[in-house]
Amino acid sequence: MWIPDWLYERLPLIYLAAGAACLWVFGLTLNGLPSALLFFAAALRTFTLRRVERRAGPLQSKQRLPYVRDGKRRAPRYARN
Repeated sequence: MWIPDWLYERLPLIYLAAGAACLWVFGLTLNGLPSALLFFAAALRTFTLRRVERRAGPLQSKQRLPYVRDGKRRAPRYARN
């Protein structure tokens, strides 16, 4: 992943804090309210997507994961006709 795990796990809380900061700094103005709503929406979306993926588990995930053999990542092989 291109960001550290500790930051990835805290992103919904960071989005919530940024939304609250926008409301605190700008108030309910034309600048503050849309910015805060976007941050709150990002936090809610990130939280729900992670919750759904964690409940689905690795076997029910829709994404195909490459398998690892001998420490090397390879694409899955399919049966040929």
